[in-house]
Amino acid sequence: MTGEAVTFNFIPVQDWVGKARCRGMDPNIFMPEPGENTTEIKEICNGNQSRRFNRDRQRYETVGDPPCPVRGQCLQYAMEIPGKVVGIFGGTSEKERRALKSEFRTDGAVRRIQHGTISGYKAEWQFGIEHCDACTVANTEATRRNKAQAKSKVKHGTYAGFRSEKRLGLPICEACQQAYEAEKADYLSKTTALETDSPLRQLLNLLHSVTTADWPIAKDIASERA
Repeated sequence: MTGEAVTFNFIPVQDWVGKARCRGMDPNIFMPEPGENTTEIKEICNGNQSRRFNRDRQRYETVGDPPCPVRGQCLQYAMEIPGKVVGIFGGTSEKERRALKSEFRTDGAVRRIQHGTISGYKAEWQFGIEHCDACTVANTEATRRNKAQAKSKVKHGTYAGFRSEKRLGLPICEACQQAYEAEKADYLSKTTALETDSPLRQLLNLLHSVTTADWPIAKDIASERA
């Protein structure tokens, strides 16, 4: 051990590595501590070029070091490695590459949207994309079809049929209205009976006599009175 920094090629040997600007540098340079300023490190990859006006020649010129000639290959190499890859590759940090991967996945999913389908409509909504005409038509047709199917399943002459018609915005038929009135009268008779007993008996009757099917009618009665 001489105490000198060890330098070696930290990227697997590939054809493009020989052109890398970082070839032979200490790999620890590209493994900064969390929170450490990486501007100078990234300049090795990204360069530090800028445009300045040359007064003598009366024109703008590009000055500074150009980007590493294999920056793209280095970034692709890091992106293709599964799992978490720490360090600076291709002028990007692990966090920046993670964001790029997320963008690539999103872009790929957007390109695979099947327009003109209900799944395409949902995908556009998921990715915050404006709905295309074909997907809008597909969603409208699906909504109409689902409403028609729900309408055909209405059990007329029952309280469930009354609630279905109300939910779908359909006119309440006479048979369903009668079923609602009967259910309402039965519920009110039970609640009236509860009021004549002691508080403890009221609670016991409420738990054991009033079934869960009675709660929807209570909501309907409350909305009717409102």
